[in-house]
Amino acid sequence: MKELVKEYLDGKVTRRSFMQGLLAVGFSFQGSNALLNSVASAAETPIQKKSVTGTGGEIAIETVLAGGVEYMFASNGTGLYPIYDALVDRLKPRFILGTEEGQVVAMAEGYHLATGKTAFVNMSRIGLPHASNNLYNAWKDQSSIVVITDAPDSRFDGRNGFEDVDDWLEAVGQFTKWRFMVKHPERIPELVRRAFQLSSMPPGGPSYLMIPTDVLTREGLTAEIPVSHYPEFSTKIEPDKKEIERVAKMLLESKSPLLHVGHEVTRAGAVKDLIELAELLNIPVTQGLSCYKDFPTNHFLFNGGFITGLTYDVNIDLFMNIGGQMPDMSLMARGIPGPLPFGAKIIHARIDSSDIARVNPVDVGIVADVGETIKGIRDAVKSMATAEQLEKIKKGREGKILSFTAKLKAMKEQRIKKNWDKSVISWERLTGEINSIIENDAVIVPEVENPAGSTDIMEFSPDGKACIGWTMGSALGWGHGAAAGVKIAMPDRQVISLIGDGGLMFCGCSALWSMARYEIPVITVVYNNRSYDGPRHRMFGMGRRQGQEGKDMACYLGNPDVDYAGFAKSFGVQGEKVETPAQIKPALERAVAATKRGEPYLIDAVIERLGPGASSTWYPKTSIKDMRTRQV
Repeated sequence: MKELVKEYLDGKVTRRSFMQGLLAVGFSFQGSNALLNSVASAAETPIQKKSVTGTGGEIAIETVLAGGVEYMFASNGTGLYPIYDALVDRLKPRFILGTEEGQVVAMAEGYHLATGKTAFVNMSRIGLPHASNNLYNAWKDQSSIVVITDAPDSRFDGRNGFEDVDDWLEAVGQFTKWRFMVKHPERIPELVRRAFQLSSMPPGGPSYLMIPTDVLTREGLTAEIPVSHYPEFSTKIEPDKKEIERVAKMLLESKSPLLHVGHEVTRAGAVKDLIELAELLNIPVTQGLSCYKDFPTNHFLFNGGFITGLTYDVNIDLFMNIGGQMPDMSLMARGIPGPLPFGAKIIHARIDSSDIARVNPVDVGIVADVGETIKGIRDAVKSMATAEQLEKIKKGREGKILSFTAKLKAMKEQRIKKNWDKSVISWERLTGEINSIIENDAVIVPEVENPAGSTDIMEFSPDGKACIGWTMGSALGWGHGAAAGVKIAMPDRQVISLIGDGGLMFCGCSALWSMARYEIPVITVVYNNRSYDGPRHRMFGMGRRQGQEGKDMACYLGNPDVDYAGFAKSFGVQGEKVETPAQIKPALERAVAATKRGEPYLIDAVIERLGPGASSTWYPKTSIKDMRTRQV
């Protein structure tokens, strides 16, 4: 779809061809017409322009500013000097420097996830391999991020020169929506705008633009730059009315339906509409793979994650996925393994047409804005049934639902109680203490691979606490930078980073540096079990040689036992180590007090390891010291 829109905006396809292309990829006639009118309006309606004269770097920055961009997340790099020269005499965009490009991208994604705005990254080309870890995460999260880097002087292409390869664009081909090299200075405004437009068009994703140094330094350029916030057209694509009515009829006829939700619900601003739809018929909801909590976790209709057979009714006859991926064995590691309920009718509704029926056939597939889809189904259900009929349907399944959710709550409370008073710090104790002291509207940014002992203990809702993360990409080294980006986006909300020690060691030091320099008051709690618990669980669980012998080849992180509080202090961030349950609350109180003063704070909480092989501290020993023949 993005290529089709790009070609239409560039005048390469007619209105008729544009409509035919949208219909071919699954859009309804109404949705196709709505998008056509929106894009046509953007292409045809005169908008205000400003004339700018300067270098290529100045033209690039003015184009970014004209689109309403407020922050630049940046790294160091000699080749960026034309852009940084342009910033010297400009107060905007606000400049946030990171010392490692992966964390720069993570900060940008955190900002995007918190605001919905397309984030802007400016970094050195040689930092691209570093950035690729979190560019991949942003791609999996379908997050809108524009990355601009320098490129070598175009006169010297192909010479294997300083900080150069033959094809930088190929390197990011798998995890960008669009990538391009600017070859002509006069095209800078066009291509910068295109990067933002394509990245911001749902489903989102990173765009990557390279600008050679000789293009950035070209002087005396004049450009007419449109002044219009990105995106310049509406993306509220309406669903097919007949399909909406069909779905409404299926929901009314179903005896045991289930809603399964994903990140597009939150991104569409549709959580409250989803609550209304679920409550209309008392349809239980399970959470799918997402960067958010897309349904209130304290709602009586919330059934946790989806596992076949572990639902309020073992005979689910209608499974409706709204706004995310389907449960599948490929998502086993994220706790959403599938399979789909046997014999159930399947409905899949989301904006990402490439994902519908990717693995499983569907009875109804709807490609449209999720918010418009939810509202359409809600209104259709209301129009097809009387208030008395709706009440009868609700009452018919209410008892079964309440019984099931009560069991879920009791199981959680029992687990918390069982682990609360351990002599070592349990996951449940640490998270419970955090939950009891933080603000009612705090924002949690997790990167820990044990949701049962962390975020599942907390309650999230549109008017209460929020959860952003962890990334759907699952590549470690995301959470700390993302938390900084979230706080930049939401300075008046308390932000807490819950991060494993393994995740923090993936370049977390860069985020600490940025938090200290820019006074980003985030509370960081390190769940320090000196282990990669998740990978060990999976490897030992296979019952092969490591599990049989109890030898953990690669997951034990003790020896050395890293002092993360001391590490933080070296960056100017106050912190402390917590080793007993009694120390948790006082440490949290000091953290809250520090952030109220505008200072970041880190708590290094030494917690228990869990699962098979947890008690082992064995690792394959190698001593270079003992291999020496000379004491040098």
